[in-house]
Amino acid sequence: MRYGFREEEIIVLWATAILKNWLTAELLKNQISNKMSHQKFQSCIDACVACAVECNHCATECLRENDIKIMVNCIQLDRQCAVICFAAAQLMSIGGEHASHLCEECAEICEACAVECGKHSNEHCKKCAEACKKCAEVCRSMSKVAA
Repeated sequence: MRYGFREEEIIVLWATAILKNWLTAELLKNQISNKMSHQKFQSCIDACVACAVECNHCATECLRENDIKIMVNCIQLDRQCAVICFAAAQLMSIGGEHASHLCEECAEICEACAVECGKHSNEHCKKCAEACKKCAEVCRSMSKVAA
């Protein structure tokens, strides 16, 4: 008996301390790994967020146009594009294992939105089309790398 503990108790305390240190080290490694997982997709996250913001702005401005009927498809695609861009950015930010699949879909919707916005001469549509083209390109690259 040492220090008021039996030998078995000392072994259990020692093993518990080692296990606690190992678990703490593993937790830190996982936190660093998760942090790194979203950092490697930061340019895609940024492109998705920028695209979503432009799409929301474009939809709002389209609603203010004189002939709103010709803007219906644009507004619908803007809204869909913004939703999937925000979702893709969120999934990448948490290191979601299916982010590459969603980014592939995001690229398709961004391309469709860019085509629709490209049909209109409004400044907001032009900016939106550019943001959508960039996002589609970055998302396609990311989805190929992450796959």
